[in-house]
Amino acid sequence: MTATLSARNAATPPLLRLPHELLDYIFTLAYSDYNDDLDDDLVGVQLEAQRRLVPAGTVCRALQPFVTKHLYGRIHFSSQTAFASFCTVLLATPQLASLVTDLRISLANELYRHYDAVYGDRAVPRSVEAANGPMTVPAGLVSAAASSLVNLRSLILDRCPSALGDPLLLDSTPTSFPQLLVFNSNNWKSRSGSKQGQIDLFARLATFPYLIDLRLSNPMHRYPLLPRIGECTLSFPSLASLRVDGSGFGSESLSYDIGAFFPNLRVFDVYDLDEDASILPLLGTLPCTLQHLYLDRTVYEPEVDVIDIIPSLAHLPHLQTLILAHATFTPQSILRHLHSSPQLRHLGFGQASGITDNVLAEIATLPQIATLELDHVIGRKGIPLLEQASLEQLKLLPELWEPYDWDWQKPYFPPGVTLEGIKVAAAMARSNGIVVEGTALDVPEDFDEAWQREIVSVVNELYIKTGDLSMLGELDVTLSEVLEYVRGTVLSLREKHGVPTPPIHPS
Repeated sequence: MTATLSARNAATPPLLRLPHELLDYIFTLAYSDYNDDLDDDLVGVQLEAQRRLVPAGTVCRALQPFVTKHLYGRIHFSSQTAFASFCTVLLATPQLASLVTDLRISLANELYRHYDAVYGDRAVPRSVEAANGPMTVPAGLVSAAASSLVNLRSLILDRCPSALGDPLLLDSTPTSFPQLLVFNSNNWKSRSGSKQGQIDLFARLATFPYLIDLRLSNPMHRYPLLPRIGECTLSFPSLASLRVDGSGFGSESLSYDIGAFFPNLRVFDVYDLDEDASILPLLGTLPCTLQHLYLDRTVYEPEVDVIDIIPSLAHLPHLQTLILAHATFTPQSILRHLHSSPQLRHLGFGQASGITDNVLAEIATLPQIATLELDHVIGRKGIPLLEQASLEQLKLLPELWEPYDWDWQKPYFPPGVTLEGIKVAAAMARSNGIVVEGTALDVPEDFDEAWQREIVSVVNELYIKTGDLSMLGELDVTLSEVLEYVRGTVLSLREKHGVPTPPIHPS
């Protein structure tokens, strides 16, 4: 190594001697923050951005394009105050506005702070506006700033009051967001949830020529998110993916025509369908271009009548992915469909789906299946009780007896489904080159015993620290179980620290 090269390396900070690929990863972690639990106030960063677009000093020129892209490209706000400052900066700095590609406004933290302060009885507010409190961002400022985001590709509105979302999306100039590809709305009610607000929203979405991904959710209010037949004559030929909250469909799906609105749809994902939702007419209107269909249903009563949707999929010759919800098929219909659909590559079954072991074993032999997702059985061991709550809180255990109250879930096996049968079918599928995944593969075999050990551990801890054994009877725990638990704990500690256990000699 020459003296000149050695001196140059010595003058270069160690961080900047790393490969650029590793630096990319480091700076991605440093600048990309999408954590909803944190309040990321970007006011100082944006004010600094007015003066210079890229931080100077320690960041070398080779990293400037990367830093510019990741520091100013993806923006996330969780407060109205920060967003108002951001809008001011956008209007003062056109160069900065042109760099923004992803904008996410998530006011969940602001909502809950106001919620805790105003609604002491913890009653759920009837509207997002009531929960968020007064609007603090001038509507004119928001609309003006929206016009400057000429390169925005993705817009997410999460728990935003109408007074913020409306001027940003509906009341800004028609030429705003000309490059928008993705729009995601969660608990945002356009025009305060009025019917005209829904019509205005879809009229605005129709002005985005490149919109390919649309996600609509409003679980707090449960009203239809898509316009019915006769309410909207617009078409969205560019849209390829639609993910929608199904809780608002109810029994009125007869009045929807998905294919008319989205003639070139490739992906249709409906989640949180009510058990009484009539989805057969809805599925019958899907365009023949569809390639991926995901159905998810809220399961309150596993034993309900099956409404077989499989025959309504006959007009979808390009369907490659099919995820089926509870009570939407029969074993015979799904087998017939699979034998006549060589293009179907990815198959999945949702919670409590009645896919029996025998049918699953036959599916595992089909040559066209590449991926099998088995979520029909859900069960898990949660965090140990002594790690997730204080002893005082654990005294509530007699009242909150169900494992689900403590983030444990007791497995439910539909008729004809066993853990052994799932394992056999999964092994058979893997031997045929099928990728098998899902919650059914991780169901604990010893759930009941594990949950009982958790109950015993709480009684034991309470006795050790307070001398109180009153929960023995309340939790149906015997003293011998507590003593056996203590013995097991002592033995594991001895083993951990290498202390030999003395032999027990019979008397």
